[in-house]
This record gives sequence, structure tokens and C-alpha cells, in this order.
Amino acid sequence: MKKNRPSKATAHRFYRFKKSFYRKFGRKPFVTLNKKMRKERKQKKRSIKKRRDHDRIVVKLPEIISLEVSSRSMFLQEINKIHKIAYTTNSAKSLSIDHSQIRHIDPEALLILASEIKRLSNVLPVGKFKYSKKYAPRDEHIKDLLGSIGYWNHFNITTAKHTDLTKEYFQIHHDTKSVFQAVADMRDFFEDKLSFLPSGDLTETFDNALTEAIANAVEHAYKGSISGSNTIPGAWWIAGHFDPGSNELVFGCYDHGIGIRESLLMHEGDRIARWSHLTKVRVKKDAEVIKLLLSQKLKTNNKRDRGYGTQQFIKLIDNYGHGSLDVYSKSGHYRISKDGLQKKDIIRNHNEAMDGTLIVWKMKVEREG
Repeated sequence: MKKNRPSKATAHRFYRFKKSFYRKFGRKPFVTLNKKMRKERKQKKRSIKKRRDHDRIVVKLPEIISLEVSSRSMFLQEINKIHKIAYTTNSAKSLSIDHSQIRHIDPEALLILASEIKRLSNVLPVGKFKYSKKYAPRDEHIKDLLGSIGYWNHFNITTAKHTDLTKEYFQIHHDTKSVFQAVADMRDFFEDKLSFLPSGDLTETFDNALTEAIANAVEHAYKGSISGSNTIPGAWWIAGHFDPGSNELVFGCYDHGIGIRESLLMHEGDRIARWSHLTKVRVKKDAEVIKLLLSQKLKTNNKRDRGYGTQQFIKLIDNYGHGSLDVYSKSGHYRISKDGLQKKDIIRNHNEAMDGTLIVWKMKVEREG
């Protein structure tokens, strides 16, 4: 004997009820379950969660995002993890980056993280690079900083609203060509927001220094880069901010290319000049090579009217009189600072190597009021 079945009209009404109930409460209508059914449902939920966790890679960022000596090692370890994922990740995997433990960020070091995420976004299929609220920064200031500097927007990650700090932060700009509109935008930002760079000569030096950094990234940073290394030829990132704590204007340019040493080793020229050039580079460590490059002893271009453009990096600090220049490349770090008539430099070679070159300027700002 066949069981009584509800009419089509009754079945349709019940379907509509279930659909509206789910939309309102986010779950199906309550159904009394026996012990066996409850156990089966729990097991099913656990297996789904386990499968999701297995398919997701989580990179946990350290508390301090910086290239300072005390935090450089931990930061670069996590950067290397992200870098390796670009080579080893399975197309079925999804990636999340855990920002929850971050307590301090140097925005210029954030450019290195930005470049690695950009590489990953080129490798992972759409939808595999995900943002999760549980991995969001717990520190409200860090959350505001990342939002104001354009970190989330730059990688198409949407988050909750943040306090607007755009007066202090020039958002991350990225390109693969020598597009110098970003230089003008940064200069205008500093002039409009901070009433900085009042002198015409200083403005020109500022433009020349940042323009040279971008041009070097496009022309030299990716020569002979390894095929399949997920590098983005010609890519560069710039950002800037005003630090009210130290009263400093900080801005930087980064590329994830082959580094200064390798770029100089690929220098082309006549045999004698090339031999002398390569001898100087090969016998020096990374930090010493950076110093050689900035001290007018090495050229980066064989054209008669070019090759010493990197002198614009130091010239900006010299002309301003109060500030510092930091250049990081591979395991080397060279800093030159000036305070009035006093000028000094620091050379450091680290155990951990980074990709590419990061150039950072810091300039003391006298603000009225």
C-alpha cells in the first residue's frame, strides 16, 4: 500500500517555508534527531572542517614587520615561506595570511610583503587567496595602518571599515614600467598634506632620487632573472608615510629582482673596464658592494651621460641635511645618515638574504604648531 504523499501545492509551500526560514535564520528548520543521527551529523561536520583545514595553507606573520636587526630574521623566514608556496602549492590549496599577531609595522618593510603576495596572486587560481576575519590584526592601530596605506585594496582583500589615516600614509603604488606619475603623486602628497619640500632645488632632487630608483628597478633589477621564478619583470613598489613619533618623513622603493651584486656582475663594457669592475664586486660582501655603488666607484650604465644616477640617493640627504638613507640588497645593509655637518655610515652583512633591493629615505621634518 502506497504511503499518502502531500500534494504538489503542499510540497511547494513547505519548500518555500524552508527557503525563507534558512534565509532568515541561516539554518534549516529544527528537526528532532535521535542519538545516532546527532552522532552522524557531528562526524560529518568534523570531516568537512578537517578537509578544509587540510586544503588551506596558513602563513603566520611575526609580531614585528621590520628589517631592523632584532626582527629581520623572523620576518624574512615568513617571507621565504610565502615565496616557497609559489613553487610548491597545489592548485587545490587555498592560502590565508595570519595578521593577528602583528604589533608593529615599518611600512617600508611592508613593500617586501606586498611583492610576495603579488607573486602569489599571479600563481594561485582566483578565489584561492582568501581573507578571513579570524586572521585580521587584533591591534586596531595596525588594522588602520594597513587600510590607510592601501594594503587590502592593493590585493583586492575587503575588510571592515578602518579609521582614516590617509593624512599620514601615501598608499602603495605598483607598476612594471617607468611610470613617473607616482613620483609626482608622492611629491604632491608631501607638499599638500605636510607642507614639505618648499625649496625648488630640494623638490628636483627628491624627484631625481625616486625616479632613479624606479628606473633602476625597471632597467637593471631583472636582468638574467631565472625563468619560472615567478618574478614580475620590471616590477616596483613605492610607499611613504609621516611618523609623528620620530617626526620623520619616510618613503621607499622596492623591487624583487636579482639584487645589486648580480646586477653589477652583468655589467657590459670593454674588457679592461669590465675586469676591474667585476674584481671589485666579487671580492666584496653585499654591504660593501652597496657602498661602492653609492660612492661613485662603480657605474650601472655604460652610456657616457649615465651610470652614476645612484648618487641622487645620497644627494637628497646631503641637500636636506637631516636624515638617513638605507639600502638593503640580499644580505647587505648600508646606512648613511646626516645631522647638520655630521655624517656617518654603517655597514652590516646579515645571515639571512632577501630578494631584490629596498631603498629607504628618512628625513626629519620641522612642523609648525
